[in-house]
Amino acid sequence: MSVQTVNRSTPAGSSSRQVRASVRRRWVLPGRSIARDTAAILQFRDDVPAGLLLDVLAHHGLRAGTIRVDRDEAPPDPRSLPLAIVLGTANSVVYNRASRWLDTELEWIRQADRAGTPVLALGSGAHALATALGGGVEPAHQPRRGWIRVETRVPDVIIRGPWLAWNEGLIELPPGAELLAHDRVGPQAFSVRGHLGVQFHPEVKPETVASWVGFRRGEAVDGQPLDGQAVLEATSREQLASMAASARLMSAFIDSAQRRTP
Repeated sequence: MSVQTVNRSTPAGSSSRQVRASVRRRWVLPGRSIARDTAAILQFRDDVPAGLLLDVLAHHGLRAGTIRVDRDEAPPDPRSLPLAIVLGTANSVVYNRASRWLDTELEWIRQADRAGTPVLALGSGAHALATALGGGVEPAHQPRRGWIRVETRVPDVIIRGPWLAWNEGLIELPPGAELLAHDRVGPQAFSVRGHLGVQFHPEVKPETVASWVGFRRGEAVDGQPLDGQAVLEATSREQLASMAASARLMSAFIDSAQRRTP
């Protein structure tokens, strides 16, 4: 497995300086760094938080530096980071092509890759990781909303489940990627050059699942309306097992990233 293997105002001045500042916020690494014991977390929505990941980072002696890219907060220079986490959005990269921050996200991932900074990409963040590194994502025939099991090639790190799936994309692996886990539809986890993309959501807490169920209530899944009550009941049953599995997966990535840090 290859896993081993944070509103800057512009002072009065020339228009060219203002243009450069605007470009910097969206396209160019800002050049600032953050503490070496801080993991950068790129977040894009209020209702897609880091959740359990914060506890796992703290257990490993790392602080979390959350950057709200959707609020035009500029990500730090990835060369200053021990690792980075890219969270998901409500939709896949497939449906976010018009988003004002998508190009920033993809370019930042590429710069992290060139810097050798390990990236953990979750949910549709895994779609962005695959896309940034030469793969892609296509719409799935049906969205996946609920608890799943996977076929895994690394059961010591990624067990069969339970995992919460909440997506509508089908990942095309980037060149050189190793498939780590999949379900009947397609890839669910992959590694490439020290990065880890996980399409399911090991970071979720029950309250996050409840908010997603409310947002998607009535949506058709496999031709039937989403049974939100069934998802919530399954969440209650699977919570403890899922938390243990999630801690194992995310800890494995962090351990690997810390071994890579000079």
